[in-house]
Amino acid sequence: MSHVDDLWIMLQGAAPQAQWSGTVRAVRFDPCCDPLQSPETCTERLDRSIWLFCQIAEGDFTILEGLGWNEHFEQQASELTDRPYAFGRVAAVFKDIVTLLTGDGAVTAAVSGRFRHETLAPGIYPAIGDFVAFTVTDREDRATIHHVLRRTTCFSRKVAGQRMDEQVMAANVELVCLVMAAGHDFNPRRLERFLTAIWESGAEPVVLLSKMDLCDDPGRILAEARASAPLVPIVAVSAASGSGMDGLRELLTRNGVARTLVMTGASGVGKSTLINTLLGSPKMAVQAVRDGDERGRHTTTHRELHVVPTGGLLIDTPGIRELQLWSGDTGLADAFADIEDLSVACRFRDCRHDREPGCAVQAAIALGILEPQRLANFRKLERELVWQAEKEARQARAQGSKQSRRIFAK
Repeated sequence: MSHVDDLWIMLQGAAPQAQWSGTVRAVRFDPCCDPLQSPETCTERLDRSIWLFCQIAEGDFTILEGLGWNEHFEQQASELTDRPYAFGRVAAVFKDIVTLLTGDGAVTAAVSGRFRHETLAPGIYPAIGDFVAFTVTDREDRATIHHVLRRTTCFSRKVAGQRMDEQVMAANVELVCLVMAAGHDFNPRRLERFLTAIWESGAEPVVLLSKMDLCDDPGRILAEARASAPLVPIVAVSAASGSGMDGLRELLTRNGVARTLVMTGASGVGKSTLINTLLGSPKMAVQAVRDGDERGRHTTTHRELHVVPTGGLLIDTPGIRELQLWSGDTGLADAFADIEDLSVACRFRDCRHDREPGCAVQAAIALGILEPQRLANFRKLERELVWQAEKEARQARAQGSKQSRRIFAK
């Protein structure tokens, strides 16, 4: 007996004569006929929890595949058997409320009380790009999230301030595009910091140099970008002239499969303008930069996922004033792969690349192969990660001690 037969026995008589015409398949519940038929129109509304259960029991995730669903998530979905779940992708987050894209359209949702009680770390809460398991409540337009499926990638930073908490900026993305305006605000050291976080996320980094039509010396900017990101694709684009936009569109699909791309960077670099160009309509608000210093204004106020008509998905993010690294052992090595490669040729295995004899890194600086500022930034980020790891360990010990006192008091 198949799972469809099991489903029919379970639901037989629960909604007689009701039928639903959905986006994945149509289901008819009638004790006198075959349970799975395809009526052209919907004559009665079927309880959402029943049709969502049937949709998942059938295992047809065709619609979700266009939103980035793959075998990684399907395997996890098959393991959730405690109740009938539907699945969707987080398209927007507004504090405690999120918008999900599902096979049946957009749904407003919030995490369950149990999820909130058991989840202590902010980085585990649903974030933009997450796939979640949910059920539908009595309210037709509201769903309850019970599980966040394990992520394939996670682009994060430390929250601003003294707290040692993770802020997830985007999850399950294949590409993180750092957008930097090709003007006087271009900063190679900021580029290296962002690349450290992007490499650590597990996603592929791409550097987008925007507003190339306004740049006085594009050759110099491109050379500086390549020196700071030797292993990263660099795409020079101009939304105004359209140059480079075809190359950007090509990144959104690979072998006909949709990919998810998140754009990040400071305010005023043109992220929203680029997204409007890719979407073919002005869905994101834009503003001009300040006249005096070309600094951007915070126009985008929340993260949002968009489906691109020509294929792929885009996530826009608010401008980032500061990027404090959350973790970066792997990301630092990837962002500064040239220094790591040179280190292999150093005479001493524990060389600090300072004044040690036989230092290959210092030799590269003397020959003009490596910029001294790049080495200095590598050391700065390395110290920052060590300091952060120590602070995080102290906070974990303090929280563990507090939890122990709480249990003892009970």
